[in-house]
Amino acid sequence: MNRKSTGKLLLKTKDYSKELDQKVLVLYAEDDAWLTDKGVKSLLNDVYFNLKPDYRILKTSESEKGEIGHVNFFRSYNKNLWNIILNEIKN
Repeated sequence: MNRKSTGKLLLKTKDYSKELDQKVLVLYAEDDAWLTDKGVKSLLNDVYFNLKPDYRILKTSESEKGEIGHVNFFRSYNKNLWNIILNEIKN
């Protein structure tokens, strides 16, 4: 394992993953090459298995520019997508 990897860091810290059991909104973009549907669900099922996820896939058609990818959710041209989180917090 690369000495700078997140996994290596986690080996040196207390594992809180089993204690997390709340509802969680899980957002991921359909055009994200790093976080695929399969990868996201695998992470939640294998690592954060006590969480109660509500999955929400972000469609590129919801983006003003037609792209979200791995980090573009936070770009100002996608601020209409931020309402998804704001609405979740309000409810």
